Amino acid sequence: MAASLELCLYIFDSCETNQYKRIIDCGSGITSYVLRYYQSLYNNVIVYSVDDHKEWLQKSKSFVESYGLNVDNFVHEMETIIDTDFELVIHDYGRMPTRTRTLEYVLDTLSKPGTVVILDDCHKLSYYNVVKKTLDSKSLNFNEIEETRDTLGRFSVLTQIL
Repeated sequence: MAASLELCLYIFDSCETNQYKRIIDCGSGITSYVLRYYQSLYNNVIVYSVDDHKEWLQKSKSFVESYGLNVDNFVHEMETIIDTDFELVIHDYGRMPTRTRTLEYVLDTLSKPGTVVILDDCHKLSYYNVVKKTLDSKSLNFNEIEETRDTLGRFSVLTQIL
């Protein structure tokens, strides 16, 4: 499911407010454009966009490129990412079974103490419950991001790795 306008605005505002320099977008698409636009405004920002669907990843890359934005670090399969020193992780990766399966990898491998993680599509009750249980088991905070709630009822959850 595509990211909502509300989520895109939240991500951009969060990046500007916190001046993130190392970002990974797990699940390419419109958020890849938002992050690459942010990258174009500031020096020394590194953005990775990763997707499990090669064709969609290429479409996202072509879209970003059509606006003259940086297309470095478009990567197929998150498990191939070696550099994991990210300050912001957006987890909107694949279909819900894939996203659920990769949640712990995102929290344990792509994140470090201090990393902010945004988990999209938490309006889906089964995923919401998995996210809540997983964050609770790791003693991580669970914050529904009201600013991301759209007219369809979709919203994201934010946590920060301790």
